[in-house]
Amino acid sequence: MPRDYASFTTLITQKLQSAGTADFSVSEVDNQIEECLKEYAIYRPHLVEMVFKLESRTGTDVTGTASKLTDTVEAQFVAADADEEKVVHNTTDNTWAVVTAQDSTSVLSISANIMAANEKYELYNKRCWNRKQIYIGDLYQSPEIDSVEYPRGSRRNWKLYGDVLELDVDNATIPDSDSTLTTLADVDVLVRFRRPHVLSQLTDWVGKLAATAAAAATSISATSLQSAGTIEEGEELYIENMRSLYVVTAAATIATNTALISIYPGLEAAVASTAWTFTIRKSSLAPQDEDVLADLVAARLAINKAPLAIREVTASISILATASSALANMTAEIQAGTTEVAYGMAEMIKVPAIILLAATALAKIDAQIAAATTAAALNPAIILSAASALAKIDAQIAAATTAAALNPAIILSAATALAKIDAQIAAATASITSGTAYITTVNVADDVAGKFSRQAGADVSNGMGYLREAQGFISQARENQGQAQVDVAAGLGYLREAQGFFAQARDNEALSGADIANALGYLREAQGYFAQAREDEVLATNYGVLAARSLGNVMGYLNQATGYMRRIASSLALAAGWRHYQEWGERKLAQVLARLKSQTPPRSKKAYTRD
Repeated sequence: MPRDYASFTTLITQKLQSAGTADFSVSEVDNQIEECLKEYAIYRPHLVEMVFKLESRTGTDVTGTASKLTDTVEAQFVAADADEEKVVHNTTDNTWAVVTAQDSTSVLSISANIMAANEKYELYNKRCWNRKQIYIGDLYQSPEIDSVEYPRGSRRNWKLYGDVLELDVDNATIPDSDSTLTTLADVDVLVRFRRPHVLSQLTDWVGKLAATAAAAATSISATSLQSAGTIEEGEELYIENMRSLYVVTAAATIATNTALISIYPGLEAAVASTAWTFTIRKSSLAPQDEDVLADLVAARLAINKAPLAIREVTASISILATASSALANMTAEIQAGTTEVAYGMAEMIKVPAIILLAATALAKIDAQIAAATTAAALNPAIILSAASALAKIDAQIAAATTAAALNPAIILSAATALAKIDAQIAAATASITSGTAYITTVNVADDVAGKFSRQAGADVSNGMGYLREAQGFISQARENQGQAQVDVAAGLGYLREAQGFFAQARDNEALSGADIANALGYLREAQGYFAQAREDEVLATNYGVLAARSLGNVMGYLNQATGYMRRIASSLALAAGWRHYQEWGERKLAQVLARLKSQTPPRSKKAYTRD
């Protein structure tokens, strides 16, 4: 028993190792089955027999009535002459017309005024020009002709002129086709057509005729079908008590077990009873052909998935552009951070020199204090307290100088680490650029694009290490800056303390005004230097904050680039997987076609008799 449609689709998906519709949609499978049924017929022909009738009636017009053909002698005209657009050939004048209506068995209305009294005529089939021809243009679709027999059992050579088929026989072979004769001549021409194989999607293939129908009718009313579904265009059916095979010419929707079915050819005889049944062909495939056809469909489906790999590669290229943009942004942030660190380092380098100038001013204060001490012996304790405070200022200045002196070397180390980041980013960019060329080639044998992607990832990871090292140096420099600021602040405190002592000394006794005034001048000078040093340190700190922010942005862009690289690697792996699927389909297709070709006998042309 042949497989039904559902069992056949299951066989196909099993061959594809596919479950459900995740990989291949229902429409994909249905469309491919339809196309492969056509392809399979090339190697395993599905032959459908159709019977056509030759037209060879002759006679003489007896009246010459305008636009009429009148023959009361033969009286051989029928209603079908107009329905079938029979051609009238005036053999006396070699003029032509087409039958437009049957007035009676003796009179036809024709499309042109070509007949005069006593002129002879011949009738031919629709659009034909001799008695050896039949018209096949009304046939559903335009299938290939396999063979022609006339009469049945006698093969004939033939020629095809568009929709007109001409038998390669002598005119004398064709008898009179007059259907009013007591003994009818055999004018049936059997034509075998090569049509696509059929595989019905129905689950119930038997129905009944819901109404009678006249001979030559091209539609039937059906009932007792399955509750719902579609009788597809191209399906085939047999009607009880008729010998012809009928082809469905338009999709018919089944509703509440009924449908109106369009068929070709027209009914060979009238449908006399609604008790007659009809049977829709379940499958035209031989049981041994089903597995081969399933292989063919599976191979074609697998090959048709090749564009998915192309789409994945295209997506990878698009993602690569985004990754390159993220790396470019990261490089820009690194350059900005490097510039900001350089500016901060320049400001930090100024601080030690300014502190030395403050120390020089303080040294001058010491000299003035010594002079004032000599002159103002009345209040030595106060002056000594001021001297003690100034000595403490010296200690804080030395500590601040030491802390500030550490930062240039640390900042140079941070700059060196940032330079290494640039080198790693450049290496990663080079790896991505090299891998781009291989992405578009989808090199499956050796994942070159993947290797470049992984190398780029390693370079980016090294760059992240250097980034953390630079951030460590900058953090250390900021700590040193903070300590220097603390020392400078302490020095300023001792300065204010010394000012208090000086003010007290000046209030309590008459010291050497000039010496004290000079000392106070030097003190203001030292304060100015300290204020300038603090401004430079604040500016350096701000540059450090900006540099840290830039380095934080670098981390964000680096994470973005890493994510994009992972997506690229995933897309390339998916593309490679679909490529393997396609290669399986190509191998399977080659095997199936080789098998079909080896089992298909060559078509040969023979010369048949003409009589």
